[in-house]
Amino acid sequence: MKFNSKAELLNFEGGRSYRPRPELELFLRVASNFVREPKFYVGADEDLEELLKAFERAIKANPEFVAKLIVYAREELFLRSLPTLGTIILANHGTYKGTGIPRKVGERVLTRPDMLTEALAMQFALFGKPIPNSLKKALRSAITHFDSYQLAKYRCDRCQVKLKDVILLTHPKPRDKAQEGDFRALIEGKLKNTRTWEAKVSTEGSTRETWEEILDEFIRYKQVFALLRNLRNLIEHEVDGEKFRKAMKILADPKEMRRAKVYPYRYLTAYFTLKRMKVDSATQAEMRNVAIKVLREALEKSTAMLPDFKGRNLVLVDVSGSMDFPVSRRSAVTRMMISAFYSAIVAKKYETAIAAFASDYRWIPAGESIFETAENVLRSNVGYATYAYKPMAEVLRKREHFDRVFVLTDMVVYSEDYGDDAFQRTVRRYRKTVNPEMRLITWDLAGYGQVYLEEHDVRNVYIGGFTEKVFDLVKHLEKGNRIVEVINERVSI
Repeated sequence: MKFNSKAELLNFEGGRSYRPRPELELFLRVASNFVREPKFYVGADEDLEELLKAFERAIKANPEFVAKLIVYAREELFLRSLPTLGTIILANHGTYKGTGIPRKVGERVLTRPDMLTEALAMQFALFGKPIPNSLKKALRSAITHFDSYQLAKYRCDRCQVKLKDVILLTHPKPRDKAQEGDFRALIEGKLKNTRTWEAKVSTEGSTRETWEEILDEFIRYKQVFALLRNLRNLIEHEVDGEKFRKAMKILADPKEMRRAKVYPYRYLTAYFTLKRMKVDSATQAEMRNVAIKVLREALEKSTAMLPDFKGRNLVLVDVSGSMDFPVSRRSAVTRMMISAFYSAIVAKKYETAIAAFASDYRWIPAGESIFETAENVLRSNVGYATYAYKPMAEVLRKREHFDRVFVLTDMVVYSEDYGDDAFQRTVRRYRKTVNPEMRLITWDLAGYGQVYLEEHDVRNVYIGGFTEKVFDLVKHLEKGNRIVEVINERVSI
């Protein structure tokens, strides 16, 4: 059997690539997957079909790893739909029957009421009835952890699968009399959503008084994501200054960001929203400036929590046409925005040079803050193709020494010549003539299931995901591309 195999695949643009082992393929598909969302090169249904096949291959190769990966996707990568889907797959797969693993995974994964209704919807769509006992037990246990506010907020009355269906199908035992009443009210349609900001605005109107009441809720429950989404509303209505300052203290704390499982790039989208916002008064201008300053400070503080890397780094940021594609149908966030954001974080924390690449490339100056650097990347305007070999060829010509090369990309790199492997050849020459120990760390932001450098070479490291926790993963992978071992060590079931 040959281990040093030649590139055997062509990617969507005709560039050379490799087929990874089942565990790595599943990890890369999982880490950036919001389930049934279209990508630039594949539609939603095709991506789901390939994901299900990847699950099957990985389960056959390493069932224990798959179960741990599902938990990792929820607890470390902050994904919701993907871990929910993974739980459904385990519950219906013969490999896990009688092991108790699907229930244990489900209890770790299903941490929000809307995940329960999504789980049942996935079960009916993919596997039908009957519902596996392990899934019933996980749902039955999960729903008892939610209070009346959460049950009312996510009752999903207009959904095909409603939250009351979870109760009717799994028969959970309420933890006390109050919850027994909540379950009964939910089934009877009497449990109403009155505390969410959407409900208050709908019933009371979008006034200053209403938004100050909403802000009290945001502060009391430290609702980081809701604050980020509504900064513009709070500023436009010129809410109470003291309350606004309390809210800003919550946003300024990077520990609250992690606790709330908010993707850090949400701070970037909030920043862009405020930058584009037109203000009508001096008060609004001051509040907006305060909020922008807080967003900056929060990210500056968050970089201090990242692991230390010795040496010099090069970051290649893919700003090609395929990266300018939203991560989901409901989002304005693109993979390009995420890659620009995390490249700026690398530059802020570590000794780093940044190049944005597409048909051409451009070296990116560091801004005063993470936001300014990210904006510089997004304004690079270097075309639409994915010629990663071009900036790499320049550092090869100049014989610049880098200990690590980060590539933030959808991994569909190619050149002007169909079937060529220009990037791979440039990397090999760089290692041969400049730094044999250079780690090439590919941050896969799309998960198409292919890799462009040999997996068995420990200097080629593949990572994925949308959270800063990925940097912790990089630290664990410094000694080589051992993602299976790292996740096995970090997750216990």
